[in-house]
Parts: sequence; structure tokens; C-alpha cells
Amino acid sequence: MADQEVDHALSGNGPTLAFYALRMVERMQWRKLRRNTIDLYERHIRLYVLPYAGHRMVASLRRSDSLAFLDYLLTRPTLRSPHSVNGVFQSWVNLMNFIVDENVSLPPNIVSRIKRAHVPEPVDVLLSPADVASIASAIRELQPCFEIAVWLGACAGLRTGEIFGLKWSHIDFQRNMLSVEEQFMKGTSGPLKTRSSYATLAVDTFLMERLKDHLRLPHSPPLEEVVDISVPQIFPPLEEHVISDKGGNPVPYGKFGHQWNKAVRNTGLPKGTTLLSLRRFYISTLGNSYRHDPKTVQLLARHARFSCTWDTYARPRRAATRPRVDDFTEAFRETF
Repeated sequence: MADQEVDHALSGNGPTLAFYALRMVERMQWRKLRRNTIDLYERHIRLYVLPYAGHRMVASLRRSDSLAFLDYLLTRPTLRSPHSVNGVFQSWVNLMNFIVDENVSLPPNIVSRIKRAHVPEPVDVLLSPADVASIASAIRELQPCFEIAVWLGACAGLRTGEIFGLKWSHIDFQRNMLSVEEQFMKGTSGPLKTRSSYATLAVDTFLMERLKDHLRLPHSPPLEEVVDISVPQIFPPLEEHVISDKGGNPVPYGKFGHQWNKAVRNTGLPKGTTLLSLRRFYISTLGNSYRHDPKTVQLLARHARFSCTWDTYARPRRAATRPRVDDFTEAFRETF
């Protein structure tokens, strides 16, 4: 936040909305929340909350102000989708709740039962194995070192930042294990999305073979340093990222994103195909194979809530393979 904003945060008639907005961000910093979360709130407050009502005394705020703020957001050219509008409005809701927690009296219904902007149901891009292979091939033709990002998304379910934050020290070639420990976003390494995101995953031999192919690229460390199983835990330089430039430095997502979009066009896949589509492919493949119980799929997906794994991503075609229920025969065997 700019220093001059603090000067206007207090009014002769009491604290303004700007005062509590700045305090909320400071509280987030004290609690050491994720940097991305703090940046998001700072941006919402700076661009929308303060211009709209930063000068207002909080004691004067009413439910009508919340309704008017939502209408205000709908007219902002920088908010191009209802989803973005609702995201900023949620920051307003959280700010109102923070003010109440600061023992400030606000109308009890100031943000309750306010209908948000309608968000159309997203069009799911459901990829087949052939689709994944085709986009991997297209990426390989454009920039070979980026192909492994496709396989890490499709065969390990890694998110974008996790893919670019993955280091060779996180991979155990002997045991087919991969540890998800950090992400690389906006030019810096940082913590993962949620507590459930941290995990050591069992991965398919197929993915390990793709990683070995990646090591055969000219800029990669020597292959024998990785696959020599006679000496345990031998890797390339431990802090080197799997996707890196010739100097071993991590690659910003922007460089990959440009090639990804070209590959999507070249393969004729839907415009909305993203790295998240690869994660959906990973989870749905696990869920529909019927080789893993649902809770195992949730653990591999690294979701805190089972419903997110099963209803949003996996969407199994049937409840079980050849379902057979005979529990009640056993239960009533002595009765009949």
C-alpha cells in the first residue's frame, strides 16, 4: 500500500474504511499468510475498495453500500468475467467480517444474502490419452525442454507452480516417488497452495521414463548420475529445477505459456485447454481405473475435501466395478 493512503485512513469523525483495510493486510502479513494471498487482497483493496469507499467512516456503512459496490464492480472494465467480480466482492465480504471482529458495530445483514454475479458453468475440457500425447508431441516440436511439463501434469497431477518448482532432489528414481514441496510463481519459490498439497506421491514407471528422456536433452545433467542405482540417492545438482534454462535457473511460466497456447492451436484442442486440464486427466484416470479406493485417489490428488476429488475431478462413470452387495445375506443368515 502507498504511504499516502495511510494519511487518509483516519478521519476526524473516526476510522475510515481505508484504515481497517490497511490493518487487515498488515494482520495478514503478521500471520505470515501466503504471499499470493496477501498480494491478491492488496490488489483488490487498492484497485476497487479504496476508490469506491476508502474515505467512508465505517460506522456509516450499510447493506445498500455492499449492493452498490457489487454494481460498481460490474462496470469495471478491468474485471472481465463474473468470476473476477465475485472474487473482489468476496474480499469486501471478508473486510466487513474483519471490521466486525475488531468490535466495530455494523448492520448484521451488511453482506448477508447478497446474490453474486452469475458465473456460467465452465466448459470442461476432458482429455483422452491420445489428446495428451498429441499436445506433448506438439510441445516437443516447439520447445523440447517443456514437454516434461505435460507429463508431470498428466501423470502426477502437479499444478502449474508445482511443475516449475520441482527439483531433481524431489525425485526418487529408485522407488518411483516424487515429493511435492514448493512452487515457483512470479519469479520466486514459495509455499504450496494448501496444507494438503504437500505430499510424496507414488508415480508410474511411465512418468519416470519421461523424466529420463528429459535428462537426455542437451542442457540436462548426465543421465547416469540419476539412473545409477548402485549408489542410493545420486542425483543431478540437488537445487537444480527439472525445467530450467542452460544455467540451471527455473523458467518463468510466461515462457512456457506462449508455447502451450501454440501447441493447443496446432493440435486442434479446445481453446480452454490448460495445464489444469492435465490435472483433471490425472485424477479422472485414477478414479475411473477402479484400481484405487476413493480415499487413495483423494490422497494422490492432494485435495483437502473428498467432494472436490470425486465430484469435481474424477466423476467416475459408475460407483464400483461389477457391484455386488451381499452384506445383508450375512447379517440375516441366522434369522432366516
